[in-house]
Amino acid sequence: MLTPDCGTRVDDDGAGRDGNARRIRVSTTTRAVIDGRERRVALVGLSSRSALLVTNEEVSALGSIVSLYLPVVGHDIEVLAGVQRIDKTPQGFAVAVLFMVTERETRQALHDLMRLLLEGDGGGSRAHPRVIYDTAIRYGPTLARPGRLGEISVRGAGIRIGDRLPVGETLKLSLPDFGSTAHLILTARVANQRLSPEGGYETGLEFILVDATTRGQLTNLLADLLCR
Repeated sequence: MLTPDCGTRVDDDGAGRDGNARRIRVSTTTRAVIDGRERRVALVGLSSRSALLVTNEEVSALGSIVSLYLPVVGHDIEVLAGVQRIDKTPQGFAVAVLFMVTERETRQALHDLMRLLLEGDGGGSRAHPRVIYDTAIRYGPTLARPGRLGEISVRGAGIRIGDRLPVGETLKLSLPDFGSTAHLILTARVANQRLSPEGGYETGLEFILVDATTRGQLTNLLADLLCR
């Protein structure tokens, strides 16, 4: 069982950090009070300290305060959040918000929600939800080929690479442990691959030959990503 143990880090000042790299990718519709008016928004990314919303109406300004209603079992919890970033997208306006959480009950509810998401399924045939972690990687027999990690779970990852690989191909992968100079070395099998609009190939990986030590490192990495 993976339970994010954020401790007092939930209350740390996250200004200047890129929260987009530390969220679970989700897809649900919920309510938010933005610019003094309640509206329906799409919740597309979530961590214990931040969220990424998409709304079809413009948001007034950076630094404004919104109320976001997060669905938990049986009810919604209201969380105040400050607007950190606003981007115009084809789907509307993507709004990154940072939670302003002081009450212990709300913090615990957020942690419980993270645990439920990580223990649940990821939709479709994916058994484990993936955490967004946008970082440079190396891969190949000698770990010399550059690539880009997009998402990771305890069972697999999504990477963007320059090589066309057949489904079933095995490869070695090196990725940085979050917040340290260490690297995790993993063996993976190509599960799927498609052309990327940004160039190269979006490649889905399934980790194989994962021993207890490596699995523990992956678990700690995911928990650390969600708590910082």
